Amino acid sequence: MKAQWLCRSLGLAMTVMFLVSACAPAVSPTPQTIVEQVVVTALPQVVEGPKGTLTIGVPSVVETLDPALATEVMQENAAATPYETLTFLDGATGEVKPLLAESWDVVDPTTYVFHLRHGVKFHNGEPFNADAVTATFDFMKADETGTRIWAWETVKSVEKVDEFTVKITTKAPDPVILKRLALYLAPIYPPKYVAQVGADGLANNPVGTGPFKFKEWVAGEKVVYEANPDYWGRPDIARVEFVVWKSIPEASSRVAALEAGEIDIATAVPPGQIGILMDHPNLIVSRALGTRIFYVLFDNISSGKGTPLEDKRVRQALIYAIDRQAIVDTVFQGQGKVLSSFIGPTQFGYDPTLAPLPYDPEKAQQLLTEAGYPNGFKTSIAVPSGAYANDVQAGQAIVGYLSKVLDITLNVREANTHWDLECAHQFDPMFFDGSGDRFGDPSYPVNLIMITDNNCWATWDSPEQQRLLKQAAEIVDPAQREKIYHEVARLMQEDPPGIALWQVYNFVGMNKRVSGFAPWPTESMSMRGVSVAD
Repeated sequence: MKAQWLCRSLGLAMTVMFLVSACAPAVSPTPQTIVEQVVVTALPQVVEGPKGTLTIGVPSVVETLDPALATEVMQENAAATPYETLTFLDGATGEVKPLLAESWDVVDPTTYVFHLRHGVKFHNGEPFNADAVTATFDFMKADETGTRIWAWETVKSVEKVDEFTVKITTKAPDPVILKRLALYLAPIYPPKYVAQVGADGLANNPVGTGPFKFKEWVAGEKVVYEANPDYWGRPDIARVEFVVWKSIPEASSRVAALEAGEIDIATAVPPGQIGILMDHPNLIVSRALGTRIFYVLFDNISSGKGTPLEDKRVRQALIYAIDRQAIVDTVFQGQGKVLSSFIGPTQFGYDPTLAPLPYDPEKAQQLLTEAGYPNGFKTSIAVPSGAYANDVQAGQAIVGYLSKVLDITLNVREANTHWDLECAHQFDPMFFDGSGDRFGDPSYPVNLIMITDNNCWATWDSPEQQRLLKQAAEIVDPAQREKIYHEVARLMQEDPPGIALWQVYNFVGMNKRVSGFAPWPTESMSMRGVSVAD
């Protein structure tokens, strides 16, 4: 279950006015430059119609064409291509912008009035209006599996005010509600079509309002979309005639397909294969720092209770004992950033003035001695296998440092077993893991591992940090929230719930004939405004 939640990322849909298209240079371990695309610029007007085919190689095998049911971000990307959402979360800036809702009013911390765009039609000819929004919410809420409602889970009601106005009321103040409505997990469906074909119909033959419409699905192989000639937005949004999502599970095979010209974009390129692409004259590599935070979390509610880990000096010592930058440099070839807390630089509330605790083995020994453990103590750490890139190697490197001050055992387990034991609290006193971020906001990934109320994933009970995190999750004012998160980050260094490790870069390789495409920290992808040269 945790694999699905942590692998999903923010669902994004591009506005009709903007596209990430410029780039800034970044340091690379190889002679050429890895571009880090982060600037938002206006698209030039294009007179001619869409041309060519854009093919994206992804590691996932697409199992559904309904993005609300996708269990992994690349499946979401493929399934969401024909759909649009009420709002758009800019993948480069974190700014919320209009999409199907052309504007909105924040009446109070729990009430939002959305003014819908006129003249929009679904691919089957149905009109987009307030009825479509209310029917979508009702359909999501009625889902017996509970999977669909995730993006709408804080919503209490969706009411039609008039044909092009809806009022959305949340159960409590939700500072990320406008981002939630931008998720690929919150597409707007055509109500008559849904009533006719049901969930199975949506999963096999999607109908949205977007610039691309469904053409073909070859199960286990590819999904094909074609430009929508009746799209309501600007004509240069769909700049290719066909978009093809091609399943290529093996990273080396994706790289080979890109080299051979069989695909135009290769996603999820491992750091070890960057050099292969950068040596090719027709290819470039682009990166974005991912939103997933990696950490070693301590336990004080089950296996770690009554152990030396309850002394904050011990926990601080273990942070000083690990050369996190050296691990990033060796295990991830330098393609990552060491964290100062569980709130990373790609998330709201990050404090750039708070530096990570340095590698200082002498300080580590001093703190352990002060705590009464000059010769360390016996403990264990768990690491999942196959959950993340280089997860076992990272765990081995961490243990290599900790073994200098502790008698520590490394327990490597298959990822699902790892998560099952964690949730059952039948686990090691320390464990390595990662928590993904959909919103560019700590409210999900940090709360997931820190709030113990009705949450099996949290293993460290810190009442003061929990109080602050809960407070931040219910305040709409950004300045107040940011101040609280800065305070939490400093508390996480003074009284560590775990060891904040790193965030790593996500890489894509692409043919130079592609323009207008950039990777985003969340790994979500949009083909709006992307073109290919002849």
